[in-house]
Amino acid sequence: MNEIQRSVGEFHNHLKMIEKALKQFTEETRQEEEKRVSEPIKLAVARFELKKDSKLSKAVDKMMKDNFDNVRNTFDDWMRENNKRSNVKKALKESAEGLIVAVFGRTNAGKSTLGNFIRGKTLRKAPFPTPYNPQDESEPITFSKIRVIERAGEEINASKNAGFDWFKVGATETTKEAQIFTGHGMTWMDTPGFGSNNDEKLGGLAAKYVEQADLILYLDFSDSPGLREHAEKLKPFMTKQRKVCLVITRSDKYENKYDENGKVIFDSNNKKVQDHVGKAEQDREAQQNQELKALRDVGCDTKACDAQAISISTLLANEGIEENDERKYKESNIDLFFQQFKRVMPDEETVRKLKRNGPTVAMIQFINLILTGDEKLPSLSSLIGDLDAKIDNLKKLSDELKIDDEAGKVARATVADVNNVVWEQTEGAVRDSKEDAIPIDVDRINDAIAKALYKRTNERAARLLKDFFVEGDASGFNASAKLNTVSLNRVTETHEYEVTETESYVRDPNGIWENVCSFFGKTYRGRRMIKVKKQNVVDLGYNSAEIAKQILDDAQKLAFESAKEELANIKERCLEAVIKTFEDGKDALGNTRGELENFMKELDARC
Repeated sequence: MNEIQRSVGEFHNHLKMIEKALKQFTEETRQEEEKRVSEPIKLAVARFELKKDSKLSKAVDKMMKDNFDNVRNTFDDWMRENNKRSNVKKALKESAEGLIVAVFGRTNAGKSTLGNFIRGKTLRKAPFPTPYNPQDESEPITFSKIRVIERAGEEINASKNAGFDWFKVGATETTKEAQIFTGHGMTWMDTPGFGSNNDEKLGGLAAKYVEQADLILYLDFSDSPGLREHAEKLKPFMTKQRKVCLVITRSDKYENKYDENGKVIFDSNNKKVQDHVGKAEQDREAQQNQELKALRDVGCDTKACDAQAISISTLLANEGIEENDERKYKESNIDLFFQQFKRVMPDEETVRKLKRNGPTVAMIQFINLILTGDEKLPSLSSLIGDLDAKIDNLKKLSDELKIDDEAGKVARATVADVNNVVWEQTEGAVRDSKEDAIPIDVDRINDAIAKALYKRTNERAARLLKDFFVEGDASGFNASAKLNTVSLNRVTETHEYEVTETESYVRDPNGIWENVCSFFGKTYRGRRMIKVKKQNVVDLGYNSAEIAKQILDDAQKLAFESAKEELANIKERCLEAVIKTFEDGKDALGNTRGELENFMKELDARC
């Protein structure tokens, strides 16, 4: 086995190890983690649905709609933000069980050429056995076809996206979309290059997919490596959670060939015969240091994120394979490039941890967005704070609403409204009446009281509760404000007086005259003056004033009790209902925050 076979074989054996180690980390892992975030959010959102309760609908519609909409819209914004991430994950579904390698860098830096090499364009035709061309009964290594998964500003039609075998290469910029191929524990992702007029259009597309990578291959070519403006492009991805390999391409040159006497050799056309070799080691090292320095100059901690720089020549590697030239292959440094995969994932435990870190870090970022917000989206804590402030204000208003005082005002206003009706009924009943007792039409009075009470209670409640007010039920007032049947009675007044009258009486029978008169059969009577008491009954008419006052007094008492009860009901249906709903919502948001904070601690512990 020559050096080329060893190098390529070890690389693909390592990919097989990755493939085996990652089978347990499928899309279900991502979905479970996302569920741990989405479920508490959905439960909290459910608390902010408008209830179709006829007793509450007006209050909720008037007072709480804006608040509920604000909360729900914020949840929707959070989920839309997560869906953006999920759309990228969906496009990279195949990567759930593989190492995601994002190739990112300057236009014409050789991204597509390197991709074709990894996919085996040259190795399939090697003059010696390789994993791509085993030349025995072994199954050859194959990768999926290259597919475009997204093009800037354009949706990809899956049915017309059958894929193709090789990346296009050439002197002009060719990669204008995100392209991938998968297989054997790896997803290779080729992104649009920067450094051309298309930067603004394509930069966001490249960055979106690079964010999902386990290993970023940043390609720069050796003619002018380490430019500051290019280092700025890589800076956002230089984090402790992401492995970065700085690859300086085209690290080769042509040298004149010399004979044993030290003279330049010429061919039959009198042209110098040149040999294709790798750049000198000191030149490569200087360029690698220049690349790392450019990153440090823009504020990247290359040690913290363990950034490595290597110089390679894919062209030399291809020539070494085609010519079975181990010297050229070695000078291409492709073997050092393969070692980066082993450095990123040296064993199964590291493989699992790193692949778990990808979705874990993304989930931590999403939870952090919910908990802390950003310049566009409010945080969960700010929503809770807003509800807390509203609850405090509502409770203060509830405490200040004195039901007895307000019911007294309603009762007095109600009595004033029905005063004329009462007097009309009591006064009108006596016209042309000859009866001693006249029944009063209390139904009409009750109806007037109920209408007045309904009107005055609602007016008072509307002023007190403002946006929270729910209009009362008129039928409830009729039932609670009933006077008993009363009648008018005729009223008389008796006057006593004294008069003097003459009274005859029989005198003592022993008197002379009584005896004389009795002899002749007669009775002798005397006369005297006496005082006599007499009565005079005066008809004063019917007791309408007394009955009217009684009705109004009773009406005020009934109105007070009814208004008190109804104002308490309205307060309960309005203020207290809103407070209860807001408190339920606040509790739901608090529970969601607690669950997310605990989950984020679990995720942090994994990383």
